Amino acid sequence: MAAVVAPLLFAAIAPAPLPSALEAIEHREAPAGARDHQWHLRLERARYEAELARRRAQAVEPTHRVVARSWERAWNAKVTALDPLARDATAVAPAAAHHVRAAERQRIVACAYDRPTVGQADTTTQAARKQGGRFWVQDVPLTQLETTIRLDVRWPTHAWSPVAVARPHRASVSRRTGPEVVARGQQ
Repeated sequence: MAAVVAPLLFAAIAPAPLPSALEAIEHREAPAGARDHQWHLRLERARYEAELARRRAQAVEPTHRVVARSWERAWNAKVTALDPLARDATAVAPAAAHHVRAAERQRIVACAYDRPTVGQADTTTQAARKQGGRFWVQDVPLTQLETTIRLDVRWPTHAWSPVAVARPHRASVSRRTGPEVVARGQQ
């Protein structure tokens, strides 16, 4: 059945190789963007906490020295914690950012235009083939007719492609001993 459905699949998705290639590139770059965003949020939170501690320390009346000292210690701790975090963020950001280079971009686009070869490559696992098929094909109901089997390939867009395949002979018929051999055995 895969030999019948695969050509239909490649014919159906042939018009859209470039959008899928661009989607693959975005999917490849997404984790780096998420890491950058997390670092940005951590830095923003640390700066906010340091500013809040500064305002608290400056708002205390000078006559309340014990309270003022505890707020100043908290402020110093927040500012001290902010510096290493900012250094780590600048050190990790270039290493974490994985932008797709021009050569990788060209390979991804080339793969998008050559899907049948990619699907049949030795490096493509059977699980990856099945996952791709499940993504692009909704279902394939079979209808047994007299001499053929009709496959109605249904796509996620609710369109369908009918295909008729010759019905294979039953095992009992194809493995039956020929009449000439039976006649020879009866002699």
